[in-house]
Amino acid sequence: MSLLIYSSNARRYAHWRAEFAACAPDLTVVYGLEQADDEVEYALVWQPPHGFLKTLPRLKAIFSMGAGVDHLSADPELPAVPLIRQRDAGMGTQMAEYALYAALHYQRDFDRMRIHQLTAHWDNAVSQVRPRLKVGILGMGTLGSVVAQSLWDNGFPVSGWSRTAKDMPNIRCFAGQSQLGLFLAQTELLVCLLPDTADTRGIIDSELLAQLPAGAVVVNVARGALVVDDDLLAALDSNHIRGAMLDVFHTEPLPAAHRYWRHPKVVLSPHVAAETVYAQSAQQVSAEIARMDQGLAPTESVDLSRGY
Repeated sequence: MSLLIYSSNARRYAHWRAEFAACAPDLTVVYGLEQADDEVEYALVWQPPHGFLKTLPRLKAIFSMGAGVDHLSADPELPAVPLIRQRDAGMGTQMAEYALYAALHYQRDFDRMRIHQLTAHWDNAVSQVRPRLKVGILGMGTLGSVVAQSLWDNGFPVSGWSRTAKDMPNIRCFAGQSQLGLFLAQTELLVCLLPDTADTRGIIDSELLAQLPAGAVVVNVARGALVVDDDLLAALDSNHIRGAMLDVFHTEPLPAAHRYWRHPKVVLSPHVAAETVYAQSAQQVSAEIARMDQGLAPTESVDLSRGY
């Protein structure tokens, strides 16, 4: 068995090397495109050059290093082999922490205190005890479900929306286009965890934002392409949207001239809401390889017609 590991950040190779040596010592692992040869059967990759994977004649499956597969599905020459994404690999806990921080940030009015600090305005009455913000999770996949449960455990009323029906204890679940408006109307803090697909790209636009209650907050930890930037900025400027916490952007790194950097109602972070945990990922990948090497189908693969 031979596994190729490729990342656009080659500094990660040392971490992968240590973890695969620990959990799959019999697996032959090569690193970087220059080491790839005709013996490679599996590939664990992040943002490989388009067309490269088709040059591996014995390739049996492709693993994404992250939960997203848009960097792979965009390759017009992607081989017709199973495409497998990280189901969690430690990202769920990190996403839940980020979302909880966002919920507490706005629950306790730290956004308003931040603006007061910039103007040297002392107002110790700004934060008031009130009911927890109603949180809505847009995208109830593996990570969305972990985030929803964590927020509920911390006392926030939580609802979730997904393309198809879900059922979770304590979480009010909405599904399909017909229930999206109902979901948005009762959401005070919207956490976006949708995949980047043809159906979701640009979903957070003026029409969707208008359906949120006045004073709602938008948190995006999914993909930058899901947000129409000009529409979100207009909603912030009009005060219909109270604030936005953004971890992902159309162009990364975010250009220095972008308005998000200096907008008083935007809190941003450099795509760090959740990162793959090497040990858990290596265990997950090696288990799937062992399964497929026995002639079994992978436990879960991406449906490219849906994008996830």
